Amino acid sequence: GAFVSSQHAVGVIVAVGNVGTELSDEASELTTFVSRDGGISWAEAVKGSTVSDIGDQGSLVLLADNQQATKDISFSIDGGVSFRACEFSGGKSVVVRDVMVDPNATSTNFLVYGHEQDYERAAVYAVDFGMMFPRRCQDVDLAGDPGSDFELWSYSGEDEPCLMG
Repeated sequence: GAFVSSQHAVGVIVAVGNVGTELSDEASELTTFVSRDGGISWAEAVKGSTVSDIGDQGSLVLLADNQQATKDISFSIDGGVSFRACEFSGGKSVVVRDVMVDPNATSTNFLVYGHEQDYERAAVYAVDFGMMFPRRCQDVDLAGDPGSDFELWSYSGEDEPCLMG
């Protein structure tokens, strides 16, 4: 399944898989999971396989079903802690092929592209989360301090080797 992370969203990982002794390729058994601690622990984001991307330094996560036509996307504005659904404008079903944000993962703007269910036309949606945030995050150099909008993150698996390399 898909695996998404970014050097600009340290600790945040989105992956598609299943719970079990081996990876299943049955669509009905797949789930999209999110980790906020570099893969040490995982939480279910949504049922099913998705394409995804991470924006705004990890605070935004956008997911879209990539197994069947869909009328909505799922998003998180809290780094993957919780997810909400948002319907595409026009209410048409879209077969989503990918979700993209700028490579620096600092933007609040995403592109969702694919095609309409009947294959008649390509579909590209611009999703702008900028209006959901009343101000830009501040005090990156003071990460971890109570007045900063940024949190510190470090690997915390003291008794385990590093999971990602």
